[in-house]
Amino acid sequence: MFQITVDDLLTLAVLTPFVMALTEGVKRSLEWTDATTKRLGTWLSIAIAELGILGASGWLISQGTPVNIGQSVVTGVVSGLVAAGLYDAVGEQAGKLLAAVTRGKVNG
Repeated sequence: MFQITVDDLLTLAVLTPFVMALTEGVKRSLEWTDATTKRLGTWLSIAIAELGILGASGWLISQGTPVNIGQSVVTGVVSGLVAAGLYDAVGEQAGKLLAAVTRGKVNG
């Protein structure tokens, strides 16, 4: 049985904005259409979150910290879903910010 811990909530709070930014960067770099984004955007968010959380888990394991991989995977999926949901609300603003930060190299 999974238990929600403070660590999980902190991970969600920290990971979700990174997932949103990376997802937006990939979408704009590949110049996805709105239709492609609707079909694949959620899956892309989940995949990016999973890569991030599994990378962090691997690093923690290499440092000798015990990690519940199953719970890490669930946290990554939730973070990806939250990021995909938030994208609908603030995706355009995140894209404009990304374009400004990269000085137009990744644009919309």
